[in-house]
Amino acid sequence: MRFLRRRKSNDLTFLVTRFAVGSLFLWFGMDKWIHHQAWVGWLDARAWEAIPLSPGIVIILVGAFEFVVGALLVAGLALRPVAVVAGISLAVGMVLGGVNEAAVRDAVVLGCSLAVFIQADDRASRKLPRRWVRTVVTGYVLVLFLVGILFLGNHGKLL
Repeated sequence: MRFLRRRKSNDLTFLVTRFAVGSLFLWFGMDKWIHHQAWVGWLDARAWEAIPLSPGIVIILVGAFEFVVGALLVAGLALRPVAVVAGISLAVGMVLGGVNEAAVRDAVVLGCSLAVFIQADDRASRKLPRRWVRTVVTGYVLVLFLVGILFLGNHGKLL
Protein backbone atom coordinates (compact mmCIF):
# COMPACT_ATOMS: atom_id res chain seq x y z
CA MET A 1 0.00 0.00 0.00
CA ARG A 2 3.03 2.26 -0.23
CA PHE A 3 1.78 3.67 -3.54
CA LEU A 4 -1.13 5.26 -1.66
CA ARG A 5 1.14 7.17 0.74
CA ARG A 6 2.95 9.06 -2.00
CA ARG A 7 -0.17 10.48 -3.57
CA LYS A 8 -1.93 13.74 -2.88
CA SER A 9 -5.52 13.57 -1.60
CA ASN A 10 -6.63 14.86 -5.02
CA ASP A 11 -5.01 11.86 -6.66
CA LEU A 12 -6.60 9.48 -4.16
CA THR A 13 -10.03 11.00 -4.68
CA PHE A 14 -9.65 10.56 -8.43
CA LEU A 15 -8.41 6.98 -7.98
CA VAL A 16 -11.26 6.02 -5.65
CA THR A 17 -13.91 7.62 -7.88
CA ARG A 18 -12.49 5.98 -11.00
CA PHE A 19 -12.34 2.57 -9.29
CA ALA A 20 -15.85 2.97 -7.84
CA VAL A 21 -17.44 3.78 -11.19
CA GLY A 22 -15.34 1.18 -13.00
CA SER A 23 -16.17 -1.50 -10.44
CA LEU A 24 -19.87 -0.74 -10.69
CA PHE A 25 -19.75 -1.12 -14.47
CA LEU A 26 -17.74 -4.35 -14.14
CA TRP A 27 -20.17 -5.74 -11.57
CA PHE A 28 -23.33 -4.98 -13.51
CA GLY A 29 -21.74 -6.04 -16.80
CA MET A 30 -20.87 -9.46 -15.38
CA ASP A 31 -24.27 -9.77 -13.72
CA LYS A 32 -25.97 -9.17 -17.07
CA TRP A 33 -23.97 -12.07 -18.56
CA ILE A 34 -24.80 -14.41 -15.70
CA HIS A 35 -28.42 -13.40 -15.00
CA HIS A 36 -29.46 -11.85 -18.31
CA GLN A 37 -33.08 -12.97 -17.99
CA ALA A 38 -33.45 -11.10 -14.69
CA TRP A 39 -32.54 -7.84 -16.45
CA VAL A 40 -35.15 -8.13 -19.22
CA GLY A 41 -37.90 -6.78 -16.94
CA TRP A 42 -36.09 -3.48 -16.38
CA LEU A 43 -37.13 -2.29 -19.82
CA ASP A 44 -40.74 -1.70 -20.75
CA ALA A 45 -42.25 -4.50 -22.86
CA ARG A 46 -43.15 -2.01 -25.62
CA ALA A 47 -39.47 -1.08 -25.98
CA TRP A 48 -38.54 -4.72 -26.61
CA GLU A 49 -40.95 -4.81 -29.55
CA ALA A 50 -38.88 -2.12 -31.31
CA ILE A 51 -35.61 -4.03 -30.90
CA PRO A 52 -34.94 -6.65 -33.61
CA LEU A 53 -32.84 -8.91 -31.32
CA SER A 54 -34.05 -11.13 -28.51
CA PRO A 55 -34.03 -9.46 -25.09
CA GLY A 56 -31.52 -11.99 -23.72
CA ILE A 57 -29.02 -11.22 -26.50
CA VAL A 58 -29.45 -7.46 -26.02
CA ILE A 59 -28.82 -7.76 -22.28
CA ILE A 60 -25.69 -9.88 -22.87
CA LEU A 61 -24.39 -7.28 -25.37
CA VAL A 62 -25.10 -4.46 -22.93
CA GLY A 63 -23.28 -6.47 -20.26
CA ALA A 64 -20.25 -6.86 -22.52
CA PHE A 65 -20.28 -3.12 -23.21
CA GLU A 66 -20.51 -2.32 -19.49
CA PHE A 67 -17.71 -4.77 -18.70
CA VAL A 68 -15.39 -3.10 -21.23
CA VAL A 69 -16.25 0.39 -19.89
CA GLY A 70 -15.54 -0.78 -16.34
CA ALA A 71 -12.27 -2.46 -17.29
CA LEU A 72 -11.04 0.67 -19.08
CA LEU A 73 -11.94 2.87 -16.10
CA VAL A 74 -10.21 0.58 -13.61
CA ALA A 75 -7.16 0.32 -15.88
CA GLY A 76 -7.08 4.10 -16.35
CA LEU A 77 -7.17 3.93 -20.14
CA ALA A 78 -8.82 6.54 -22.39
CA LEU A 79 -10.47 8.10 -19.35
CA ARG A 80 -12.08 11.16 -20.96
CA PRO A 81 -13.90 9.34 -23.75
CA VAL A 82 -14.75 6.37 -21.53
CA ALA A 83 -16.20 8.67 -18.84
CA VAL A 84 -18.33 10.37 -21.50
CA VAL A 85 -19.52 7.01 -22.86
CA ALA A 86 -20.29 5.83 -19.31
CA GLY A 87 -22.30 8.96 -18.65
CA ILE A 88 -24.24 8.70 -21.89
CA SER A 89 -25.04 5.03 -21.26
CA LEU A 90 -26.30 5.88 -17.77
CA ALA A 91 -28.48 8.69 -19.15
CA VAL A 92 -29.90 6.38 -21.83
CA GLY A 93 -30.61 3.75 -19.17
CA MET A 94 -32.44 6.34 -17.11
CA VAL A 95 -34.57 7.36 -20.09
CA LEU A 96 -35.36 3.80 -21.18
CA GLY A 97 -35.90 2.45 -17.68
CA GLY A 98 -37.99 5.34 -16.45
CA VAL A 99 -37.52 7.40 -13.35
CA ASN A 100 -37.29 4.92 -10.48
CA GLU A 101 -34.88 3.88 -7.73
CA ALA A 102 -32.37 2.64 -10.33
CA ALA A 103 -32.49 6.02 -12.08
CA VAL A 104 -31.67 7.76 -8.81
CA ARG A 105 -28.64 5.47 -8.40
CA ASP A 106 -27.66 6.00 -12.04
CA ALA A 107 -27.90 9.79 -11.60
CA VAL A 108 -25.35 9.59 -8.79
CA VAL A 109 -23.04 7.33 -10.82
CA LEU A 110 -23.46 9.74 -13.73
CA GLY A 111 -22.16 12.48 -11.43
CA CYS A 112 -19.17 10.30 -10.50
CA SER A 113 -18.51 9.67 -14.21
CA LEU A 114 -18.59 13.43 -14.70
CA ALA A 115 -16.04 13.84 -11.89
CA VAL A 116 -13.76 11.30 -13.60
CA PHE A 117 -14.17 13.21 -16.87
CA ILE A 118 -13.26 16.53 -15.24
CA GLN A 119 -10.25 15.10 -13.39
CA ALA A 120 -9.04 13.29 -16.52
CA ASP A 121 -9.34 16.52 -18.50
CA ASP A 122 -7.35 18.41 -15.85
CA ARG A 123 -4.54 15.86 -16.24
CA ALA A 124 -4.60 15.77 -20.04
CA SER A 125 -1.91 17.46 -22.08
CA ARG A 126 -4.60 18.89 -24.38
CA LYS A 127 -7.41 20.17 -22.20
CA LEU A 128 -10.92 20.74 -23.50
CA PRO A 129 -12.22 24.30 -23.59
CA ARG A 130 -13.56 25.23 -20.14
CA ARG A 131 -16.84 26.28 -21.74
CA TRP A 132 -17.39 22.66 -22.91
CA VAL A 133 -16.72 21.35 -19.43
CA ARG A 134 -19.06 23.96 -17.92
CA THR A 135 -21.76 22.96 -20.43
CA VAL A 136 -21.43 19.28 -19.51
CA VAL A 137 -21.58 20.09 -15.78
CA THR A 138 -24.61 22.33 -16.27
CA GLY A 139 -26.31 19.59 -18.31
CA TYR A 140 -25.66 17.07 -15.54
CA VAL A 141 -27.09 19.37 -12.87
CA LEU A 142 -30.22 19.93 -14.96
CA VAL A 143 -30.65 16.19 -15.61
CA LEU A 144 -30.21 15.41 -11.91
CA PHE A 145 -32.72 18.10 -10.98
CA LEU A 146 -35.23 16.85 -13.57
CA VAL A 147 -34.86 13.22 -12.47
CA GLY A 148 -35.37 14.25 -8.85
CA ILE A 149 -38.49 16.29 -9.63
CA LEU A 150 -39.99 13.55 -11.82
CA PHE A 151 -39.20 10.82 -9.30
CA LEU A 152 -40.57 12.68 -6.29
CA GLY A 153 -43.51 14.21 -8.15
CA ASN A 154 -44.70 11.04 -9.84
CA HIS A 155 -43.83 8.39 -7.26
CA GLY A 156 -41.30 6.69 -9.49
CA LYS A 157 -43.25 6.84 -12.73
CA LEU A 158 -42.04 8.86 -15.69
CA LEU A 159 -44.76 11.40 -16.50
